Amino acid sequence: MEIRTRIAPSPTGKLHLGTARTALFNFLFTRKNGGKFIFRIEDTDVERSKKSFETDMFEGLDWLGVNWNEPKNKEVYRQSERLDLYQKYFKELQKSGFVYECFCTPAELAQERKQMQQAGQIPQYSGHCKDLSEDEKTELRKTKKSAWRLDVKKIAQLKNLPQILKFKDLVHGEIKKNINEIGDFVIIKSDGASIFFFAGVVDDAEMKISHVIRGEDHISNTFSQLILFKALDLPVPQFAHIPLILEKDRSKMSKRKGGHSRIFDLRLAGYLPQGLLNFMALLGWSPKDDREFLSLSEIIESFDLKGIKKSASIFDDDKLNYLNGLWIRHLDDEELLNQFLGWVEWLKQHGEDYSRFSEADKEYLLKCIAICKTRMATLRDFLAADYLLVDPKVDPHLLVFRKSSPEATKNGLEKIKLALENYQGDWEVEPIFNLLSEIVEKKHLANGDVFWPMRVALSGKEGSPSPQELAWVLGQSETIKRIDQAISLL
Repeated sequence: MEIRTRIAPSPTGKLHLGTARTALFNFLFTRKNGGKFIFRIEDTDVERSKKSFETDMFEGLDWLGVNWNEPKNKEVYRQSERLDLYQKYFKELQKSGFVYECFCTPAELAQERKQMQQAGQIPQYSGHCKDLSEDEKTELRKTKKSAWRLDVKKIAQLKNLPQILKFKDLVHGEIKKNINEIGDFVIIKSDGASIFFFAGVVDDAEMKISHVIRGEDHISNTFSQLILFKALDLPVPQFAHIPLILEKDRSKMSKRKGGHSRIFDLRLAGYLPQGLLNFMALLGWSPKDDREFLSLSEIIESFDLKGIKKSASIFDDDKLNYLNGLWIRHLDDEELLNQFLGWVEWLKQHGEDYSRFSEADKEYLLKCIAICKTRMATLRDFLAADYLLVDPKVDPHLLVFRKSSPEATKNGLEKIKLALENYQGDWEVEPIFNLLSEIVEKKHLANGDVFWPMRVALSGKEGSPSPQELAWVLGQSETIKRIDQAISLL
C-alpha cells in the first residue's frame, strides 16, 4: 500500500502553529516511508475563506521546508473546485435514502439543544424533519432554505453497523463510541455548501489517502466520518490523532491571537526555520534516543508514529529560544548572515525597514555576526547590534562602573586612547585584549576602569560582546573616535 497523507486547512486565518505542526508530522511520515504528501484547501466556507490566508500558508510551509508533492508544481487541490464531485456522491446518498431535508433554523436547533441538556440527555438532533410529508416540505420551501442531514439510524440498520463503533487510532489505540450518541448530522448546508464531514470523506477516498494524521480535537468527528465511509462503501483510512498544543497555563492555543500561535509571528520574531522545525517536531514526538538538537534529515530518519505522545504538548518559549540559539551557533557565519539578510528583506515587505544592514559591507557584517552569534537567541537580537553600524547613544552615567568614579573612568579611557593611538601590532581580538590587560596592570587601574567603560563607549550598552571584540570589528580609527567621544561626556 502506498502511503498517502494530506494536510487540509481552511484558509480562514494565518497559518497556525498547530496546523504547521500537523503538516510537519504528515510530511515526516510520508518522507520516511517514501509516500505522497497532499495539500488540499478546504475552502467551502466562502464568506471566511481568503486568498491572502492561502498565500500565507503556502509561504509559511515553504519557508519551513515542509513541501508537498501532490499536486505538483506547488499547486493545491481546492474543495471549491470539486463541487461537482461532492454532488455526485450526494446523489448516491439520496438514491440510497440515507439523507433528508432539514428546515430547522439555528434558533430552533439551539432551543432543542438547550432542552435536551436540561433534561440530562446527550444533545443531538431530534429528527424533527425526518418524517415530513412531501406537501409539508413543499410548503416549507416557500419560506425556508433546507440543509441535508444524514439518517444515521437508517445507515446503521441497512449497513449492519455495530452498536459500538470503534477504530484503532495509531496514537491512542482503540477508541469506541455508542452509535446512539451520534445524531443525524448536516452534510450539506442550507447554502448548498458541502461541510467538513462530507467533503473530507469524499476527498480522502478519491485521493486514496492511507493515513489521516491530524489533531486530537478531531477524534469525535471521526465517528461521523466512519458512518459516511460505510454509507458510501468507501475504503476507510487509518487514523492517528496527535496531541494538542497548549499554552503554559494549559489553556488552548488560540488561532486568532498573535505572538507565537501563528507561523507569521514566529518568523517576525526572528526564529530560524531550522530552529522552529526542530522545536515543532518535539511538540508531541520524541526520537527513541531522546535527542533534542535535530536537523530535518535526522528527524525524518528517526520519525515514527509510535514516538508520538498521547498527552498534550506545552508551548515553552524558553525551549524554543534554546533550540533556536543552538541553530544560530551551529550555522557557519556566512549561512547565518544570508538567512539574516533574507529575513531583513522579508521584514521590509511587512513594514519594518532595516536597510542599514542590507546596505552594509558583507565582509564587515560577517565580522559582526562572528562576535554576536553566541549571544543571540533569534535573528532579531542581531538588530540590537546596530551600534556596530551607527554611532551609539552613550549614557555618561553608564560609562562609570558601579565600583568606580567619573574621574577614574575618564583616566582609564584616556590611557586606552593613548595606547591605541600608539599601537602598531596586529588588530586582532587577542592582541587587543592583551593591550587592555597591560594597561590595567602597568597603570594600576581596575578592570572596571578599563574594560567596562570601553565596552560602553563602543556599544552604548552594558550587555554586548567584549570590548576587544567590538574594537576588532570597528577598526582602530573608529574605536579611538568613539572612546574620544565618551571621554568628552565625563
